[in-house]
Amino acid sequence: MAKNKARPQMPVWNGADYVRVPEGRYQAVATRFQGPEWTFTFRRWSLLVEFELLCESKRVCAFYNFGENRTKPKITRRGNYFKAWTLANGELPRKGQRPSPDVFLEGQIFTVEVRDSRRNEKQADKAEAEVYSKVTEIVSVDRRSLDSPNHESFNQKSKNQESRITQSHNQAINQSGLASSSEK
Repeated sequence: MAKNKARPQMPVWNGADYVRVPEGRYQAVATRFQGPEWTFTFRRWSLLVEFELLCESKRVCAFYNFGENRTKPKITRRGNYFKAWTLANGELPRKGQRPSPDVFLEGQIFTVEVRDSRRNEKQADKAEAEVYSKVTEIVSVDRRSLDSPNHESFNQKSKNQESRITQSHNQAINQSGLASSSEK
């Protein structure tokens, strides 16, 4: 009679948990970013910016493509990151400036377009259980922070405590969090 060998223990899922919310426009504050980093799945450089939806108290990510040249990431003028960064910054980058994602963490209130991510890396339809929400566009930016006494868009009840993050706290939590992931 053969001895039963112990089965290896199943690994624990440590991947990102992306939420799903109804598609539409939301007001949000950026809470952190990750990258740019090379993503093997998509064979490109990617940057993630996480936004907390103020009315939902849920976090949804924007994914920015920085090119397929493995040696270095690239920002193009017609790219989505350039457009988003310029809106967040309030002006175009100066010649020679590095458009850092820190600009998203300055307490601005963003109006973002949220859509379902329905296609995988091969552009095939995902199973319904795999669909999640992502920010597809920053529509506008209100530079007054949530803490501003003159901010008419939100009353105290609609503020989530975690949304009242200061820039330095945002930068501190930037290094923790999600596993690499990106979406076209």
